[in-house]
Formats: sequence, C-alpha cells, structure tokens
Amino acid sequence: MGLSIHHETIGPQTDTNLMVDFSYTLNLENSKLAFGIKGTAGFFHIDYNKLRLQDSGDYIFTGGDNRIFSPNVGAGLYWYSDNWYLGLSVPTLLETDVYSRNDRSISVLKNTQHYYLIGGYVFDLSDSVKFKPAALSKLAYGTPLQLDLSANFMFNERFVLGAAWRWSAAVSAMAGFQISDRWFIGYGYDFETTELSKYNSGSHEIFLRYEFIKTYKKVVSPRFF
Repeated sequence: MGLSIHHETIGPQTDTNLMVDFSYTLNLENSKLAFGIKGTAGFFHIDYNKLRLQDSGDYIFTGGDNRIFSPNVGAGLYWYSDNWYLGLSVPTLLETDVYSRNDRSISVLKNTQHYYLIGGYVFDLSDSVKFKPAALSKLAYGTPLQLDLSANFMFNERFVLGAAWRWSAAVSAMAGFQISDRWFIGYGYDFETTELSKYNSGSHEIFLRYEFIKTYKKVVSPRFF
C-alpha cells in the first residue's frame, strides 16, 4: 500500500492530486507477478482573475474562480525475476474533462488514457560488471508514440553509468554511486534534440536516495532495477 500527494501551481492554475496505491504479488516458479490498482482524487483550480487578457470581453475566460473535482482509477501488471522485468500500466482508466466554466459548457482540457509498457534484462558480463538494456513506450490518444531506450552498466555493485535516448526528443546520461548499504547518490543530464535545443541548454539533476528498511545483504537485488 502506498500514498502520494502531487501539488503543482503554474500561473492561475493549481493542480493537486491525492493517490492511494494497492498491490498484490504472486510467487511463481521462477518469477513473481505483481498486480496493482490506484485510486486518485484530483482537485483542479483556476482563477481567471489572475489572467492578463488582450480581450477583456472574452467570455471563455470570465468564469472567475473555477474548481473541479476529478476522480480516477488506474491499474498495472509487473512480471519479474532476478534478471528481467516486464510491465504494463494504465494510470488513468477514466477519461475526464476540465471545463473553463462552472456551467460545464466549454471543455478546455481532456485527461485521456495513457498506456505504458516497460521491459529490461540484466546481463552478467563478468563477476564485477552487469549490463542492463531497457525500454519504455508510452501511448496516448492524439499524441505520437513515445519510445525511450536506455543502457546502464554497474561496476562492482557500487558504481552505475548509463545513457538514454528518447525518440525524436532528447538524449541523457547519468552516473551514480552506492555510498553505503542505504545511501545512493547520482547525477543526470538531459539534452533536447528538437528545435527546443535553440532555447534550452539542457537540464541537470542531482539525486540522493536513502533506504529506510534495513537489509542484511550487501545489495538489495542483483537486478538493479
């Protein structure tokens, strides 16, 4: 069971989501199969009084203060073993509309289903080097197929080095180090390969991970995913 809260504010728009997750895992002969379900309570708020309109008489943006409650559900499957994994998920099964007016006469945003498919395999190149190629695809109505391909190397179960490519969008690189059994630190860099690269020099990310549950093995899992 898990609980997560997402809150985002952009200009006059505020989007808050409360998500509850449940999962159950079946132990198969040489692998495990996990089932998951998600319930989401979404709260969308937009204050049109904060907008600077060129046409103050535009009736679409004269709704004043608009608040929308949008519930949703999602589901997923995750099948894995010690050296491979395969997953399919649909985080939002229900199609919902966000309206610009409280009378629900004009829809300005539609939340549609997004389908995610992931897979990866870990190769033991030697006693100290592991190699994991992986792929992630995303499909949503009205948008082109998104495909991410990545390759990661792990050295001595401590140091991770990898690169990724997003089809017609971006390339990225990352490096990470297992400081201790509980602490992991890393750095990532993304660079746009589209026309946006003229206006964006890329993004940098530094991440720090801490494992709260104590384990008695040197590494939680040799899969490193």
